[in-house]
Amino acid sequence: MKKIAPVIFFLSLSLSGCFIVNAHNKVFNPPDCSRPSPFSTVIITPFSSDEVLIEGISEGQEMTNIGGGLKGVTNRISEMLKANLAKYNKFDKILQSSECGADSIKVVGKIVDLAHVHRTGFVVLIRGEITNCTTGETLLKFEVKEDDDELYKVPDKIADEIAEEIYHKLICHQRQK
Repeated sequence: MKKIAPVIFFLSLSLSGCFIVNAHNKVFNPPDCSRPSPFSTVIITPFSSDEVLIEGISEGQEMTNIGGGLKGVTNRISEMLKANLAKYNKFDKILQSSECGADSIKVVGKIVDLAHVHRTGFVVLIRGEITNCTTGETLLKFEVKEDDDELYKVPDKIADEIAEEIYHKLICHQRQK
């Protein structure tokens, strides 16, 4: 039994060492962003605000003004998303359109909820998906909830988050060892 105990001890030590090395590689293995994108074009469709739930805004003049504000928010999200994706230099073209083409992904989104909370400002919830134009397959679904004391700042934050998700989840994959 005395001869078996050191063998069991060294065997368990070596197995735990292998586990720690594998865990370290998974946690500290940086994403591989050096490869080109499998998609040459990003199509950003106009974001929708047709069926938005509006909370905390009274009827009358405020409600009339919010319609124009929502249109501005959706336009700004599309513009900022295009600008943010261009920074990555991974796509040949980034277009604002409804048409799809080969080797393209399509970003579709809509404002689901807009709330005005007097003390904290505005909260906007957007849901959407990114699809492969060639296959029609949904590649990524997103839900972004952003808030700020000024409504005009919210679209920039939403565009940042969607661009980062596209880059990290679709383009910049983990290296496999």
